[in-house]
Amino acid sequence: MKNVITFVLLFSFITATAEVKNQFATLPDIYSIKISPDGKSVGILRKIDGERMLSILDLQTNEVIFNHEFVRGDEINSFHWASEDRLIFELLRAGRDTTRYFATGQVYSTDIDGKKQIMLAGYNAKREAVRTGQGSAKRPAQVANMMPYDEEHIVVQFYDSSEFFELWKMNIYNGRMSKITTAPVKQANFIFNNQGEVTGAVGMTLQNEMVYYIYKENLPIEYDPLDCREENDDETCVRVRTSRPKVSDWEFLAKVDPFKAIYPISSFGRKIYMLGYGEGNKSDRRGLYTYDIISKKYNEIFTHPRVDIELGAVAVDDANQVIGVRVDDAYPAAVILKNVESDLKNAFMEIQKSYPYEQFFVTSSSEDNKKLIVYMTSDINPGTYFLYDRDQSKFTPLARSWSKIDYQGLNQMIAYDFNNRDDVPIQAFFTQAKNKSNNKTVIYPHGGPWARDYWGFEPTAQFLAENNFNVIQMNIRGSSGYGYEFGAEVFGNFEEVLEDIYDGIEFFDAEGLIDKNNLCIYGISYGGYAATMAPINRPDLFKCAASDAGLYDMEAQYKRGDIRRSRGGKVFLDRAFKGKDGKLDASQSPINRVSEMKVPFFLLHGKKDIRTPYKDAELFMEEMDRNNISYEKMIITKEEHGFSNEENREASMERLLKFFNKYL
Repeated sequence: MKNVITFVLLFSFITATAEVKNQFATLPDIYSIKISPDGKSVGILRKIDGERMLSILDLQTNEVIFNHEFVRGDEINSFHWASEDRLIFELLRAGRDTTRYFATGQVYSTDIDGKKQIMLAGYNAKREAVRTGQGSAKRPAQVANMMPYDEEHIVVQFYDSSEFFELWKMNIYNGRMSKITTAPVKQANFIFNNQGEVTGAVGMTLQNEMVYYIYKENLPIEYDPLDCREENDDETCVRVRTSRPKVSDWEFLAKVDPFKAIYPISSFGRKIYMLGYGEGNKSDRRGLYTYDIISKKYNEIFTHPRVDIELGAVAVDDANQVIGVRVDDAYPAAVILKNVESDLKNAFMEIQKSYPYEQFFVTSSSEDNKKLIVYMTSDINPGTYFLYDRDQSKFTPLARSWSKIDYQGLNQMIAYDFNNRDDVPIQAFFTQAKNKSNNKTVIYPHGGPWARDYWGFEPTAQFLAENNFNVIQMNIRGSSGYGYEFGAEVFGNFEEVLEDIYDGIEFFDAEGLIDKNNLCIYGISYGGYAATMAPINRPDLFKCAASDAGLYDMEAQYKRGDIRRSRGGKVFLDRAFKGKDGKLDASQSPINRVSEMKVPFFLLHGKKDIRTPYKDAELFMEEMDRNNISYEKMIITKEEHGFSNEENREASMERLLKFFNKYL
């Protein structure tokens, strides 16, 4: 019997393994939908009965061609269309001691009907590499580039203990491969042009600086090589070693502050599209530029007057032209570039005209750009996939990414701007309680601090609003996305920037949206730090506080935690925590101010957390015990930095709800 699924039934594609009553504690169960190059079928990566699988659906008949799934613990992490009848998978596996999934480093290839299967790379690869130079396919790997104009080959990036990653060209049918190059810097990210050729590499030094290199072989003939500069430490040696030393494939381009990092987007001919700060890195906000590798000149294309253009907010067409960017100033807006001729640009404009109040992403398109998969989302739309047929000007809904959430009756998120006590503009988002009352409010600061809140669907905010709490999210000083100077305010100054929260409370109270005498604060990671320090400094403003995976001891980050082990991590910690005098102010660590905690406190933490280790939370609780401060706690054995298991998420949300209702 043929497996037939209609588009309507796709909305109820999922079955759950455990009943989770709180819909906002659930996680997305459709991860990706992509259309085949010929536009005749789609791949739907989804979770069924707790397992990730890929269903290939014929768009003409609505029949499922094949369901791809794995055994012995491996599941599909991501997938790519190599051609209309060939797929590439990357695999993952659930951790034994944690709730987290991790990539296994395996790359797998198969026909869409499950035939001609081969494990191309990773520890389960079927064969040693057929190689030029030394190298084995039995190493952790990932797909680096799909080589869009070559249906038989992909570029695979291999990892090893040296951390100088290698690129190999690999045949997706038999696994034969040949080496392309070795990265010029440890833990590099590679840049490719629209032909699938590597053109650059980006990495981090031990001094916590971003370094950029140009790959010489794929540059235009008229390229005039730059001076090859060796860095001060051997971690960024630009020499490539194979069986014997040879002249470097790479030329050093630039070294910059990671907080003013350049992000090369794509390359074409002698120019590179990049996000950056202009000539000499002088601009305060990240904008879109082109960089000419021959004249060594920057040309500004677009810079917003308030916010940065962020990585992942740039749209590129098949010819490697940037056709537009997304701007996140309060509400997201698409900026389409005028002086670019592109069929995909025209498609973007058509989508924007049809759905002006949705944020959209084109996940894939047919080779002729006549059919596109469009993912749309908003504050009251957790995420919906559409098939857009341009010839028919028709949008067909395919699936909701969050199948267990009722998309009806969600609560709108409204953007507000206010000035803090120093007249610095601060942007905030307000989700009103379901009952429209100003009686109960939760301040919900984001993590980071070099992160930010965005307008859009936010499960925790929706959960609290559904239970009649107002929710306020503020992008206080130190948040990313509002220029370098705004983000740098938090260096050595984690505590003082919290004044923006206090000022925001006064603003929303004056607007009549909340009652400042009836609110609590809750946050995760740096948000947990804010939720701990804010009531210590201003107990008059808060009835209670809850911290999830919070930072309690800055000094302990030099002894425990994963940041110190990353490249340039110790330098980063110095910059983040120490003041201009080079000293760490112990009074900014909550563990040294425990005796000042005067409001009811709730601590949540995962025992497997390595970002803000559980040991620090344990020591913080011991200090509270020593100071006879009562508190509630919720410790989950297998969770890490924040809760990723749906049952644990539900339990934590229900505990938070009881805690807030107890004091508000």
